[in-house]
Amino acid sequence: MTMTPQDRNKLVVRRFMDEVQNARDFTKIPEFCRPDQILDHPEMAEPVHGLAILEKKIMDMVGAFPDMSFAAEEIVAEGDQVAVRFLLTGVQKGRLGPVKATGKPIRQSGIAVYDLRDGKIAEVRIREDLLQMLGQLGAIPDNPRLIFWLNRLGVLKVLQALGKVPK
Repeated sequence: MTMTPQDRNKLVVRRFMDEVQNARDFTKIPEFCRPDQILDHPEMAEPVHGLAILEKKIMDMVGAFPDMSFAAEEIVAEGDQVAVRFLLTGVQKGRLGPVKATGKPIRQSGIAVYDLRDGKIAEVRIREDLLQMLGQLGAIPDNPRLIFWLNRLGVLKVLQALGKVPK
């Protein structure tokens, strides 16, 4: 049976998640990603380019969550785009930005949209609820009124002003 281009793209993304993110084989990044790959993530002020920063971001997460695991809950492809609804799990045993190791587990859902070009990942846009993750780690006070205002005023700016996340 012949694979469609969409099936091939889904396979590239699934293998990237399995072999790079989960198995930690960073030598395979160039196999799956273009050298000028763009990473767009809410923790960063603007998208970044290149494989070195991608590897560093994954290694930072592994440093904080040595047992982290990404599970693809849904994968949909159309044209050269692949959308993944994922579940990230792990126990924080290392520093995550300014948040010291807590020993607490996270269960974080998110969405990643991958753009592929010539069979490789050219861009990935990740959207996840970082406030939820910080709450699970105990980095956000359990105060509904405070959380309301953090959301209303712009979570990132307030957390940066409080020194909870780097600028």
